[in-house]
Amino acid sequence: MAEQTLEQSVLAYVAAWNTTDSTARRELLERSFAADGTYTDPAASVVGRVALAEHLRVVAQRRPGASIAVTSPIDAHDGAGCFTWRLVGPDGATLREGIDFVAADADGLLGEVRGFFGAYRAPAGESADHSSGLLSPS
Repeated sequence: MAEQTLEQSVLAYVAAWNTTDSTARRELLERSFAADGTYTDPAASVVGRVALAEHLRVVAQRRPGASIAVTSPIDAHDGAGCFTWRLVGPDGATLREGIDFVAADADGLLGEVRGFFGAYRAPAGESADHSSGLLSPS
C-alpha cells in the first residue's frame, strides 16, 4: 500500500464508523487502520482491525441511523493528529461530542486512536486562542 496522508486515513476511518455494510466497513478500515492498531475510548479498548470492525458493528446496532460528523479541521503533524466530532442521531440531534487523538504508522494508517467523550474545553485559566498558535491566559 502506498503511503497516504493522515487526513485520508482519518476520513476513511470515520466513514467506516458511518457505514452499516460490513464489507464496506472492512474495506474502509483496510485503507485507514493498521492491522494491529489500537482503539481506546472511555467505554472500549480494542486491538486490531478485525476487533475494531466488530466494535463498530456493535455500536451501529446500538445506535441505528446515527453517524459521526467531523466538526473541526484535522490538525496533524509528524504522524500524529486530532479532530473533534459529534455523534448525530437520525433526527439530527447531537447524541455525544468528543475528540480523537491519532497516530499513524509508516504507511500512514492509524496505528493508535484515543477517543475522549465531551466537547473540547481549554484548560482552566486558559482560552483556546489559536490565532497565535499558543494558548493564552484568560
